[in-house]
Amino acid sequence: MPGTNVRMEIGFRRSDDLEELFGRYATEFTFDRTRTLVRLFTHGTAFVSRSEAKRLLFGLEKFREVILDFDRVDQIGQGFADEVFRVWGRDHPETRLRPVNMNDPVDFMVKRARESAADSAGRS
Repeated sequence: MPGTNVRMEIGFRRSDDLEELFGRYATEFTFDRTRTLVRLFTHGTAFVSRSEAKRLLFGLEKFREVILDFDRVDQIGQGFADEVFRVWGRDHPETRLRPVNMNDPVDFMVKRARESAADSAGRS
């Protein structure tokens, strides 16, 4: 039978209590913060295209804050960074994107895209 098979496993060894969980992902009892591991979306360790960025960002507009974890990502391309930090950021100003765990090449591209976004906003 054609279709999609999805499997998910959840470890129950975590000792997080409800207060800690809300503290990490909620404000005023509303889950409005998420952490996205960028490495889950890659076949390698580089992201270069706008289409990869769009797949990464799908549905994240529902959150007030999105932590983008670039751990183990070697590099990102100009198109990827521009789509995430200029285009998507401009289209969703109510959502704060917070990149973490960036190496120097990733940090450079993120700063470049954010500077471009600031320049574009200044010209508007």
